Amino acid sequence: MSTPVPGIDPQAEHARAFKDVWVLLEFLGQQADCRLQAQFEDTRVDLATPIRKLAAPPCRTYRHFLNRLICISHRLSGTGSDVTALAAPAGSPPEGDQGLDDLDFLYFSRDFLAAVAAPATVDTIAVTRAYISARRLSPFARLVRAIKRRSRSKAGSRTESVRPVPDWSEDYVDSAGRIARRVVFLEYGTVALTLITLGISAYALSGRLILDAESQVAASYAEIQRDMELAASDSSAGAATGKNVSDLRSPNDFCNPDTSGGVHSIKTAELVTHTEVSDVSEPGLTSAAVFKTVRQGSLCWRLKKAREDVVVAKLHLVSWTGVVIGGLNIGELFGIDRSSIHNSATLHPEWCGRIGAKSEQGEPCPAALSDVLFRSNEVAQSLLGCIALYVLPALYGCLGAAAATFRMLRSKVDRSLVSVTDRGRVMQDIVLGLLCGAIIGLFVGYIGKATPDSGLGLAALALLAGYNVSGVFAFLDELCTRVFRPGQAAH
Repeated sequence: MSTPVPGIDPQAEHARAFKDVWVLLEFLGQQADCRLQAQFEDTRVDLATPIRKLAAPPCRTYRHFLNRLICISHRLSGTGSDVTALAAPAGSPPEGDQGLDDLDFLYFSRDFLAAVAAPATVDTIAVTRAYISARRLSPFARLVRAIKRRSRSKAGSRTESVRPVPDWSEDYVDSAGRIARRVVFLEYGTVALTLITLGISAYALSGRLILDAESQVAASYAEIQRDMELAASDSSAGAATGKNVSDLRSPNDFCNPDTSGGVHSIKTAELVTHTEVSDVSEPGLTSAAVFKTVRQGSLCWRLKKAREDVVVAKLHLVSWTGVVIGGLNIGELFGIDRSSIHNSATLHPEWCGRIGAKSEQGEPCPAALSDVLFRSNEVAQSLLGCIALYVLPALYGCLGAAAATFRMLRSKVDRSLVSVTDRGRVMQDIVLGLLCGAIIGLFVGYIGKATPDSGLGLAALALLAGYNVSGVFAFLDELCTRVFRPGQAAH
């Protein structure tokens, strides 16, 4: 018999040690790799695939190990008088536990099973089981059960079935319940954040497309202007050779609906556009004058289309910037203050004249100045830059951290490694992912060029940063070493 320790109840200590042994034994019994059987002589030789021994067992055979644990269980439950250990076969070697009493054998067994079950421990196994039980029901089902339980208690019904108490303590149940609630909140929050991020990404991508379309329209308009100048120079050359003065009209005048011949030129241009000149049988259409008319009509049609494209692009740009600046009323974040615009229109009325706006009855023209501001590319570029270089990387970093957290937790559940500290780690990973995504724009100059065009690609980099927070901190540690301790970095 072991010497009793003052302040420790031997019966409670027996029960606690046996509970730990039973948790570990049940966990190893659910594994398919035969780790436990590989530690005993009688079961190791029968394994098809040899497994290395991980720890020294408290006895020689697996049969005797289980039999003694059952005997201890019956003694603790008060039925040990009728239970005797199985006698070892005659001539068999001793088991090696003759000098160990029940408590010593339980301690030895617990240490042995803990070494075999590593990296899982009694705490992680109990927390994982409690977590699985807490995630067994959805939040809606739990709410329905709580309402039913409250209605039964108000009705005086005290005869409801009692759920059997699990093998783990209430501390494990409470910790696992808090982890489960936080993970459920994180799951729903991740879904909502994903939808928000997709909406902002679509908004930023549409802005990039609008700015690209506006650049293309401006380039097309400039090309038309060059063609018009070339046509005007050809007309001047024709006037020098004594041609008809009526053919010297500029393309702008020629496209005027009030000018005679404009409609005929446009129709002629459309005819030639849909029909090859070589296929036209009428000799009048092959003369030099007709070709000149067709050329001017084509310029007229292209100019009309380009002007429409310019209006559409500007309207689209103003509508795009107005979603954030006007709809959400956060234009101050992007340097647009309506009160400052109104004050500028009052203090500098000559600005209205410069943009072609006239003040009526001495009133300023802040609306005209605001319209010019919203139609400029500077506002759209600043808005797109803020979204692409800072907002989206932070959101994608948070999503990457959430994905890594879910994978980490799923892996821990599969290996029974969920611990009570995972409750804080879940939220810390999300916060760190948001932080890494937000600051990744600060180091984009170290990686690439920081422009709104590359901002959408920066969001992908931020997603990787949030997914691998440890890698980001390793990068920051290396950068700190290079900046503050260059000699050590070189070494």
